[in-house]
Amino acid sequence: MPEGKDNADLTGIDALVAVVHDEVRGDTGKSAVLRRLDPEDHVGVPALHAVLFKAGVHPLALEEEEGLLRYATCVRITALLQRVEGQPVHPGKAFAEMELSEQRLARLSAAKDQGLRDLITSIVRRAVSAGVKIAPKDLCLMILGDAPERTDGELSYARQAAEAARRRILQEYYRAKDAKDRKDAA
Repeated sequence: MPEGKDNADLTGIDALVAVVHDEVRGDTGKSAVLRRLDPEDHVGVPALHAVLFKAGVHPLALEEEEGLLRYATCVRITALLQRVEGQPVHPGKAFAEMELSEQRLARLSAAKDQGLRDLITSIVRRAVSAGVKIAPKDLCLMILGDAPERTDGELSYARQAAEAARRRILQEYYRAKDAKDRKDAA
């Protein structure tokens, strides 16, 4: 990771989350469209492109269908999470609060491509149903970093950020689970 930069400076995820938040606030129609995004079926594609443009996503990131699907999933889960009131919590802590199994966490950590996008969307829907507001940044880092590896064998910044996000989620999950177990034992 380049010196002096945080993930938001290089990935644009904070801008994307802010734009989605602004788009869905007070507009139930846009909110519904973004929550139901499905570029494969062309559902919500104009709204998706408007969000990506406003967030400053570079058009090259959307040249391949997989890139569009990754961004669509990030927009979709962010819109879903906007339905929950309160302060967002780190995904790892939220997963522990939701009592997500270690097996499911392991599947999430190892998932790739469509499987990763589907699993994250499923977990986010479960969190929304349970009233748990998750901060979407690390989930989006995992999704956006799930791009093909470079041909020179080097990991791209996005892939490095995704791996770091996976580690943070695991660390926060076990930290929160340990704290809960200690509290229950007391």
